[in-house]
Amino acid sequence: MTELIIVVIIIGVLAAVAIPSYRIQMLKMKNQEAVRVLMVIWEAQKEYYRENGVYTNNINNLAIDIPTPLKNFANPVLYADNYKTCNYGPKRKLAALRDNGNSYTLDVLEEGRVVCDWCGSSLCKKMGFQDDW
Repeated sequence: MTELIIVVIIIGVLAAVAIPSYRIQMLKMKNQEAVRVLMVIWEAQKEYYRENGVYTNNINNLAIDIPTPLKNFANPVLYADNYKTCNYGPKRKLAALRDNGNSYTLDVLEEGRVVCDWCGSSLCKKMGFQDDW
């Protein structure tokens, strides 16, 4: 009987360690979709800027085809002139995607970097996004 209790305790400890790690890995895989879409938008926004001297907030102005609906994220939101500041000064974001669970947003910055839009969020750090947004 004691052996069975020890085995159950060991299985419980292993599950407690493995489940959060599994969740983060699944989020990282899910984010690959968003990063691909945001990079396509970033390239199109840069091209639009070269031709017009401004960014657009209308996706129909960009020569891209984004599949909708996206599997894990809401439709993209474009920004013509949006600055956000956390701890490191203002940064211009060109587009954003919010996950379907409404727990975080991924943005592509003017410099081409994808960041998680929750200042100081431990979830963003766990998913591998830098906290310098």
